[in-house]
Amino acid sequence: SWMRRLPVIGQSDLAISIASFIACWVLYSRVMGDWFATGIMLMLLVHELGHYVEGRRVGLTTTPPVFVLFGAFVTVQGSKLDGLTHARISIAGGLAGGLATAVTLALYVLTGSPHLLPWVAAGAAANLFGSLLPFITVDVEAILLVVGRWLPAVGAFAALAAAGAAAGLGVADPLIPGIVF
Repeated sequence: SWMRRLPVIGQSDLAISIASFIACWVLYSRVMGDWFATGIMLMLLVHELGHYVEGRRVGLTTTPPVFVLFGAFVTVQGSKLDGLTHARISIAGGLAGGLATAVTLALYVLTGSPHLLPWVAAGAAANLFGSLLPFITVDVEAILLVVGRWLPAVGAFAALAAAGAAAGLGVADPLIPGIVF
């Protein structure tokens, strides 16, 4: 709310989004370096845009992402969400961020560029730790309320898919399916 009192920003949700993005990027760049800061902020942006786009797609009023230390969020204004819609919006962010991370990992594997590896780590941190730990975020809570009883089957399928993908890439590590499950 304090940002809304700044004359340049005023009541613009987009201006708040941009200002918070830049502020977090500067902070991360001072701590971890420019390249990592760019990667983590882009991965967070893609993740949050997944929530934003899905919210808009289902007809809800959403704000552009606001970035905070160790994360970001999109708000849904003036609407009561049913459980299924909330779960769909939550899953959309993880899918968008996961896809961005997978593409970055594929580019790293294809090119061998060490500059992409921090972006893969940033994407994994933003999507795995930031979205999937139930004690940190509301994404998982919304998803579990809808698919909780099916979660073991989904975990087993994801573990098998990860094992197959790892074997296809020549990384047959037995820890991969366990971590994914």
